[in-house]
Amino acid sequence: HALSYNGGTASASLGTYSDLGVIDGSFTLEAWIFINQCNELTCNFTQSTDFGSPSSPSLGPFLQSTEDDFDWTFQSTSTPSLDTGPTSDHTGSGGNYVYTEASSPRLPGDQAILQTKCFPSSPSCSLTFWYHMHETQDTDNEINTNMGTLEVEVKQGIGSWQTAFYVEGEQGPQWHQAIIDLADFSGGIMVRLRGTVGASLSSDIAIDDVTFSDGCGLPSQCTALAEKPIIGTSSGTGIYAGVINQKLHFGLSDISDVVGTVDVPYLTWSHIAVQYDHDARTQSVYVNGQLDQANPAPVDNVLPDETLALLVGQNGSAVLDGAWIDEIRLWDAAVDVGVAYNRYLTADQTPNLKGYWKFDEGFGNSSKDQSGTNDATLSVGGPDWIASSLELERQTSDTTLSVG
Repeated sequence: HALSYNGGTASASLGTYSDLGVIDGSFTLEAWIFINQCNELTCNFTQSTDFGSPSSPSLGPFLQSTEDDFDWTFQSTSTPSLDTGPTSDHTGSGGNYVYTEASSPRLPGDQAILQTKCFPSSPSCSLTFWYHMHETQDTDNEINTNMGTLEVEVKQGIGSWQTAFYVEGEQGPQWHQAIIDLADFSGGIMVRLRGTVGASLSSDIAIDDVTFSDGCGLPSQCTALAEKPIIGTSSGTGIYAGVINQKLHFGLSDISDVVGTVDVPYLTWSHIAVQYDHDARTQSVYVNGQLDQANPAPVDNVLPDETLALLVGQNGSAVLDGAWIDEIRLWDAAVDVGVAYNRYLTADQTPNLKGYWKFDEGFGNSSKDQSGTNDATLSVGGPDWIASSLELERQTSDTTLSVG
């Protein structure tokens, strides 16, 4: 199992500096993390579009998808097929709308998709737009039933697309408004509108005047999601390890004492490690077992308060949102990170291992320290347990593993 963080007040305490033996001297702290978020957030988010005018068409926040069968088409008057589609845009002002042209060479089931880039959501994020779904009448003046479907879907991280809105069939010759609450989708999300051709060539689907609320794409949310505090304290002072704008940061006195240069991969498991070498007076950061950056460290590793607890998923007011954490290890030495970062370990193989939290319990509010007595304590309403997809090499030898 692993811990899943989705903002709020979620954290897990590994114990105090004093209990963990990191008051002074060298140490190495490492963890496996999975940041379940797109790595490029759109922070200057265009919140609405009326699709422009015939002379200046615009998709606003949307892109034509490359994972569909055809594109949405700009139009300002009636669609080319008789008795289907609107006669003008939603407001009748002569501006554009977009529609799915169902005539040949289109086939029933063909799809056209408009999709946003990844943007930060919030509890006040919603989507409003107007749609038109009207098909031809036959000789008996009866509405046929081959209109097709229109869907709004939302995706978070590596999750699958989830349907937030769905309508099918004949809806009459007028425009209809759709209002969709996106509050249940947190972190960075993508939204797409998918039109599917029906059985009739007269099944043109149109949309217009799409607006995301002010709670979508907030710059403050973008800033908050840019920082992923992995290890910190409630006061925001002392040891810090976190990912900010995809770079690993490590601090003893400041969160930016050492800033990595290598991108920490998102949407996959990544290993991060921070290290203080007391003898060499250096602070270093590692990504996936490789040294990324090393800087001179303070003369002494003097932490502000030995009673401070080392927290997973929090540093001061910054909380972890949209990430999973597994396999945290704490060493009382500046170990060779590359030797064992991708292996499961046992305490008797690694004498310098002072804390080892595997998070295999899958339930409850604590996780056993495999190398000592500092069991991790999960906060009330804290991180959720999830099944972990992390797979490391298994150490088959009973001999001591040298990591020094």
